[in-house]
Amino acid sequence: MGRWIRFKNFLRQCDKTRRRSTRRFEILIYWLLGHINPATELQWPPSEIHSILVLRNNKRLGNITFLIPFLHDLIQRYPKAQIELIIPLPWQQQIIDHFGIEVHISQISFRHLWKTLRLIYQLKHRTYDMIIMPFSSSTDAILAALLRSRYKIAFYHPYRHFIFNHNIETQQRALHSAYSALALWDKNLLKGNYRLKFSPTEQQRIQKLQCQLHSTHQYRIGFFRGARGEKVISDPTWKLLIEHVNQKIPTIQWIEILHPGEKTAPLAVKGLQTIKTYCIRELAMQMAAFDLFISGDTGPLHLADAADAFCLGLFTQTDPCIYGCIGEHGFNLDLRQGIDEQRISQIVISWLTLHSHHVA
Repeated sequence: MGRWIRFKNFLRQCDKTRRRSTRRFEILIYWLLGHINPATELQWPPSEIHSILVLRNNKRLGNITFLIPFLHDLIQRYPKAQIELIIPLPWQQQIIDHFGIEVHISQISFRHLWKTLRLIYQLKHRTYDMIIMPFSSSTDAILAALLRSRYKIAFYHPYRHFIFNHNIETQQRALHSAYSALALWDKNLLKGNYRLKFSPTEQQRIQKLQCQLHSTHQYRIGFFRGARGEKVISDPTWKLLIEHVNQKIPTIQWIEILHPGEKTAPLAVKGLQTIKTYCIRELAMQMAAFDLFISGDTGPLHLADAADAFCLGLFTQTDPCIYGCIGEHGFNLDLRQGIDEQRISQIVISWLTLHSHHVA
């Protein structure tokens, strides 16, 4: 594991400690900002809802991607409403391109404090029909308290219920994290549409990429090593996996996805190609063109899954039932009891043989 990744994991642990130590102060803030009168309505007819604001201030690629089923469902329920979304970083807007949603970039940080305050000031002059917090977040709860809306909706939280006039309590939550927010509408709604929206031009781009990649190799497999913390799969494991697969199928072009914001050297494998881009749309199209994409529990895996790519998720620490691939062409391998490179390679070989029709 590189020094930069170890440093980032250290910062995450410091942030967890900080949140635990300031919990009482956090509750006081919610109490001071809240005190909204509970609403009696249990239904929100589409004819009465004209403006909706969704809050999702989370900087991780996977967590933003998990918002897709909720947005699809919201658009279907309120097709005539003006839907807006607050997210923290500009690049995240690419995830919901072609959804027809107005996006506000909060850039919540000390560095961009003025921009954040200016956005809050602008939005405070609006009164929404709905403000929705589909996932638990202290930042989103404070924003919900500061902004105006007839209905403020979130799952019940013992510290934040002062802020929302609709605190949804549910005992039976959807197993997968990407579907959990759907229980705001229906406790029995356990699945949704987990797909990016590609334009016709982008769909043509995927087809061209498939043809280009197959012009020199029978198969092309992409992979990503940059998982967080204990979810990291070691370089020797990756090398052994590639070696075992190449012994059976030597006509494979291996392509490594590199994190654009980190100085990570490519895996030392002969003939390896790499992709490094800040463009999320381009990355999604590249992965959709692979015969297979392999990764641990990471943002790129969830992005590839939402792009309808053929995915193999390797789960060494987290539960694939909650965080695994859910697309039509996804497969999850539970490795929490240990990693067996030979077993993984056999699955990859069987996968390529079974899905050989995918090759252009």
